[in-house]
Amino acid sequence: LVVYVVPQTMLTGRYALPLALIVALVVPFVLVKVYENWRARPMRPFRHNWAFPLIAVLLIVGGIDGMTSFGDTKVHLKQAGAWLKENTTDDTRIYLNDSIVEFYARHAVGRRRSLTSWKKTLKLADTPKKLAKYKYVAIRLRRREADRAEELIARLQMEPVQNFRSQRGDQVLIFKVEVIEPRHASVPALESH
Repeated sequence: LVVYVVPQTMLTGRYALPLALIVALVVPFVLVKVYENWRARPMRPFRHNWAFPLIAVLLIVGGIDGMTSFGDTKVHLKQAGAWLKENTTDDTRIYLNDSIVEFYARHAVGRRRSLTSWKKTLKLADTPKKLAKYKYVAIRLRRREADRAEELIARLQMEPVQNFRSQRGDQVLIFKVEVIEPRHASVPALESH
């Protein structure tokens, strides 16, 4: 937990791996000490001697989870990113709201825009001028946000060209932006006499 929280809050990325390695060196010694304390007092009540059994169960569950997956797969995110990579060039501007899709799309930092909130997504959908800057809009929605898909489709007034879904109902909608320019009525020139 410390190795995850510290880099996220106050440590730059390049120091995260050395910190993890240093902590990893200490872990076996701590586990041995906890095991020795547990073995030294086998008859002690469980409420006072619970640390080693709990750690053992967590290690077993973690090992099993490492070999199999208990949760939903993220294959749909990888597929969406791969589709964007295949169907766009490096200079194609894409509006994204998910860093995993962005990673698999492998677009340069200046070529995409990451969303920070659902309100900004709707603001983009309601502003054709801003929307016209992008060739594609790729939006990740979790299963509890399924109603947002219909709202986004209605506001963009277009259907997604691709929809990648997970087994649990999460999805990535990819829209191809085709802005129709308004036609200007030709104004006859005024003649002066």
